[in-house]
Amino acid sequence: MSEISKQDGSKLLTRAVRWLCSPLVKLLVAKGIPYPQFRDMIKEIYIEQATQELQEKNEKASFSRIFVKTGVHRKEIKRIIEQVEDKVEEVEVKATLGGLLVSRWIGLPEFQDRQGRPKCLARISTKGQMGFSDLIKSVSKDVHPRAILDEWLDLGIVTLEDSDRVCLNESAFIPRTDFEEKAFFFGRNISDHIAACVDNLHGERDPQLERSVYFSSLSEATVSKLHKFARNKSIQLLEEINAEALKLKEQEKDQSFQKYRMRFGCYWFDEQTQPDEGDKK
Repeated sequence: MSEISKQDGSKLLTRAVRWLCSPLVKLLVAKGIPYPQFRDMIKEIYIEQATQELQEKNEKASFSRIFVKTGVHRKEIKRIIEQVEDKVEEVEVKATLGGLLVSRWIGLPEFQDRQGRPKCLARISTKGQMGFSDLIKSVSKDVHPRAILDEWLDLGIVTLEDSDRVCLNESAFIPRTDFEEKAFFFGRNISDHIAACVDNLHGERDPQLERSVYFSSLSEATVSKLHKFARNKSIQLLEEINAEALKLKEQEKDQSFQKYRMRFGCYWFDEQTQPDEGDKK
């Protein structure tokens, strides 16, 4: 490291990781996931990342090399590597499909009203009018529209009008009751957010976009107003980026060099802070 010593850099990074892990461990404790289970998972991730780093450098990912990089015993490395299965879980397919459907509903002109908002769609498509079944088929022909509709009605993502039209309740896809899908997006969104920060810490290319605004000593009323303002602006921005991405993706659909993925997100957090010693006096 150039500006600071490697030892000082490790101390600073360890402090930052502690901040990062605190809310995560709070969640694990609340959900009854004990330390031994978390420890074993972290062990697997250490082995996975060390193996990936060696392979990227065209070096042999032997048990000995992985041990040197991770400190995990070679017998444990062998056991973990042999039991790991590379498979796509059902929840990933389910969540990805839902995200694609809502992305197209709020981003493609054929599913929007004159104001550019997602319009209510006829449950059963009619000649000359795009319906809910057309939306489903535009993403997958292997899923029956009724199955998606029933699940989204249960989750409160859509409502069904008396005229048999399906209306989207949220401009952004936020499952309210399905913990499985919320956990999926929790992992994926935060993983990419952290990856952007890690990329910036490495400093090997132009910085990734990772910014926030912070204020303290605010009233509850002010925080409420700012929250509403931020929510409206962020939804507008997400919808604009979604529409632009769909347009650009359509332009590239016949080309063969698509090797990149992206994720852009917004977040908000507020809490009541504890008074400091000066306030107590």
